[in-house]
Amino acid sequence: MNMGSKKRGQVTLFVIIAIVIVAAFLAGFLLYQNSHEKNQIKANAEIAPVKEYIEICLKDTAVNGIKFIGMQGGYYHEPENYFAFEEYAIPYYSYEGKKQMPSKEIIGQELSSYIRDNIDYCLDNFSLFNKSFNISAGKNVFVNSKIIKESVIINLNLPVIITKRGEKFYLENFTLSLDYDLFGVYDTLQDIVEIGLKNPLYTNDALLLDLLKQSGNFSIIQNPITNQVVLFVFLDNSTKAINLFNNPYTFQFVSKYLPIK
Repeated sequence: MNMGSKKRGQVTLFVIIAIVIVAAFLAGFLLYQNSHEKNQIKANAEIAPVKEYIEICLKDTAVNGIKFIGMQGGYYHEPENYFAFEEYAIPYYSYEGKKQMPSKEIIGQELSSYIRDNIDYCLDNFSLFNKSFNISAGKNVFVNSKIIKESVIINLNLPVIITKRGEKFYLENFTLSLDYDLFGVYDTLQDIVEIGLKNPLYTNDALLLDLLKQSGNFSIIQNPITNQVVLFVFLDNSTKAINLFNNPYTFQFVSKYLPIK
C-alpha cells in the first residue's frame, strides 16, 4: 500500500469514528429527552391535584375580592376620605365639586392586596393533602391584577414545594382570567360621577335617568343619607355577573354635594 492510499484509509477511519461518536451522542440525547419528557408528564400528573387546588383558591379569593372592593368603592384598605356605612368604609367619589375617584390601576392594586392577604384562608396550609404530600409554600406571595376590557387578569407568584416519596416537585406561577367587564363598570361609574360634578347640588338628576335608559343590564339606587351626602349603589344584572357572583354585582360609592342655601 502506498502512502496516499494509507492516508486516505486513515481519513476514512477517522470519519467513521466521528460519525459513530455523533450518532451515539444524538441517540443518547434523544433517549434523555424522551426520558425527561416522560418524567415531566409523570410529574405533572403527580402534582395536578395540587395545582388545580391552588387555581380554585385563586379564583374563589379573586371573586370574593372583587365583591368586597365593590362594596367598598374599589378599595380593600380604608380610603383616605370615606363615609362609614354599616361595616364598610365607602369612599367619596366626588366631594363638594371635586372628583376623588380612584384609577383602575389603584383598584387593581387593592384587589391584589386582598388576594395576597386572604388566599391563605382558602389554601388552609394544604391540609387537604396531608395524607398524600408534604407541601410547603413560600412566604413571599406576589399578586398582580389588571383590569382590562372584558376581563380581569390576575398573576400569582407563590413558590410551592411538593414532596412525595422523597421526590420533589415545584410550582410557582399561576394565571387567572376572569370573564367579567370591571373595566366597563368603572367607565359607567365615571359617567355617573361626571354627571354629578356638572350639577353640584343634589337634585336626583334627570341626566342620570337618561344614562340608565342606555342599558338594561344595570340599575342605580340613589340613597340620600343627608342633605349633602348621597350613597350610590350600582347593580350589574348581566348574565356574566350572575354567573360569576351568583348575584347581581354591587359597587357603591358616596358623593358629597354643596349645601343647599
